[in-house]
Amino acid sequence: MNPIISRFRSEDVKSAGKVLLRFSERQPTADQLRKFLASDSHFFLAASMDSAWVGFAYAYELPRPDGTSMLFLYSIEVASEYRRRGVATALLSYLRGVVDERQMKELFVLANCSNDAAVAFYKATGGVVEHGEDLCFVYPGRDRAG
Repeated sequence: MNPIISRFRSEDVKSAGKVLLRFSERQPTADQLRKFLASDSHFFLAASMDSAWVGFAYAYELPRPDGTSMLFLYSIEVASEYRRRGVATALLSYLRGVVDERQMKELFVLANCSNDAAVAFYKATGGVVEHGEDLCFVYPGRDRAG
């Protein structure tokens, strides 16, 4: 059975909340989630199989000064009992379709070198490491520093 991928919009706030409850400790308020889902440049996807939510991903369209845009995949997660059953691949495939449909420059995702499963997945699905020396620097907000 193939996973069914759904893109949630503001009217899907209850379903999106259920997905986040399964996969995340941090829960947004309904208003925060509705606002996120209302943006045309935010992509919140959920995968279902066997009448259950089994995975999710969210991504952001980032406009560029040259008039093009890119899609940044920020998070992708699959329930452990559904891994290696095509769920993450289906979520990624949906986002790759968005890139093609909207004529974006590219889809990109950051992964830690030590996350062997993520690195193997992104390589297996056609991801290319452009610069092997790239690093991701994070600047926490004031309320998160420490």
